[in-house]
Amino acid sequence: LRMRVAAGGGGGGASGAPDFPRLDVVDPERDPASPRFANDVEKDRAFKSWDPSLSGLLVPDPLGGPPRVRRNLLNFIAVVVLGDDADEENADDASRASWALVDALDRAAEQGVGFRVAHVLLTGDDTDDKNTEDDPDLPPGLGIADALARAHATLARRFGGRYAGTFVREVVSSRPETPAHPF
Repeated sequence: LRMRVAAGGGGGGASGAPDFPRLDVVDPERDPASPRFANDVEKDRAFKSWDPSLSGLLVPDPLGGPPRVRRNLLNFIAVVVLGDDADEENADDASRASWALVDALDRAAEQGVGFRVAHVLLTGDDTDDKNTEDDPDLPPGLGIADALARAHATLARRFGGRYAGTFVREVVSSRPETPAHPF
């Protein structure tokens, strides 16, 4: 399965068509670069009381939410465009929208909506704003967006999606509160 993700810029390939990064969504055992889901509804103990039968799709949820079926039916891959700018007022729209999506998915999960989620962290179009001497904790030439994306990919590859998902939730919780979401 191939998925095309809009690059957010108006760049273009050699033919003048927009450049789209490609994301292969395959079995992580077969391709170590594929996204890792942070949770699994079918195996997670939080959903053990849910009916695994697909006939549960026909039974409405009493609270008005999606049907409570213990299957991986709803799957989200949140593509997060990281901004190098720590100042929320100067962050670009794609970065703000990405973080708002992560916030919304996190709130839905806290309310018990059963879905799987994986995160793909992309650095923004601003590759010129690399760290020089601003942050002594980062190597020269490495921006915070690149460092976050590398850390997330390493956690997902070495330890699995659950740890990578926890990393993203920690990054979200450490970000400054935004006055309003762009949605």
